[in-house]
Amino acid sequence: MRFAVPNTYSGVAFNPNGTESYVSGGDDDNVHVYDLKAGVWAETGTPVSLGHLAKANPATGNNGGLGLQVKPEAVGIAITKDGTRLVVANYENDSISILTPGKTGWTVTGELDLRPGIINPATAQGVGGGEYPLWVAIKGNDTAYISSIRDRQVVVVSLAGAPLVIDRIKLPGNPNRMVLKADGSKLYVAQDNSDSIAVINTANNAVEDEIKVTAPASIYPNKQNYKGAIPDSVTLAPDEKTLYVTNGGENAVAVIRLSNTAGNSYVKGLIPTGFYPNSLSASADGKFLYVVNGKSATGPSPQNCQADSTVVPHGNCNAANQYTLQLIKAGFQNFPAPGEDELERLTDRVAQNDHLLRGLKVRFSFTI
Repeated sequence: MRFAVPNTYSGVAFNPNGTESYVSGGDDDNVHVYDLKAGVWAETGTPVSLGHLAKANPATGNNGGLGLQVKPEAVGIAITKDGTRLVVANYENDSISILTPGKTGWTVTGELDLRPGIINPATAQGVGGGEYPLWVAIKGNDTAYISSIRDRQVVVVSLAGAPLVIDRIKLPGNPNRMVLKADGSKLYVAQDNSDSIAVINTANNAVEDEIKVTAPASIYPNKQNYKGAIPDSVTLAPDEKTLYVTNGGENAVAVIRLSNTAGNSYVKGLIPTGFYPNSLSASADGKFLYVVNGKSATGPSPQNCQADSTVVPHGNCNAANQYTLQLIKAGFQNFPAPGEDELERLTDRVAQNDHLLRGLKVRFSFTI
């Protein structure tokens, strides 16, 4: 089954009851709601407006986001365990929106600006925080974790009553997508620019470990601490002993064996993917992985359109969908979670693809 969504970025959530799902509408500044009836998913009513576009005034350069001619951008979305509140990250408004259900459907019942200087202007002028919120993870019914890319922090928000920032967790890298353990005790955060996963203990909201994701040390010790793996999303295996990480810069998924002892978690192997994987999940039984690849090779541009869509050398390139960003296509893969021997073979393949050849066990075959 496929849904046509006019605009979206990357936010998808499912109600715990299994009969409703939600998709954030990107710069349409809304949330789409889908119901499952008689085995068929269908959109319910009109998308729920988040209200930023309604405040726009194009004549003054206000397009609804922060800054001149910046549109709003609804991105990450998550739902509480009891299914009564949705939290949406407003990437271009440095805020989150809170939605609750009513007799006529979901409506926006609150918004919280995540910037310290806006929350407490008298004491926090010029203090960075909460900017470019991307992803949302919710512990139980009353605590939301929001990744702030620009400020290298996870903002902790209480949902008990009116939304309120109760903590800010400083990180060594820029946080992207996140995943909570089923019991909510640990939060795993992909940090793209540090090639690592931050492990946060939610009991005290402190970073208790940082796991490097580039490759097994036997394949690539990386003593120079080179960067470029770009981990951007994470998911847990059902037994929560394995963490899978999409390394966008490696075109691979890192398989991490988790330990409860800080410093003992490690990359067990790598799985090759398509171009720039940026989202993944595991099946309920842990036997299959599902990966979204965010890019593709663009191929030729028959009308000689350039990367900047405002440059039109031959005719109307915008309408022809022939400039670079319009030629990039996403992709989807699903494959069995590899066993020990298969993972070793796949790791060698990624090492060869990415030239991680130090310590590589080279296999030779001879024909006599």
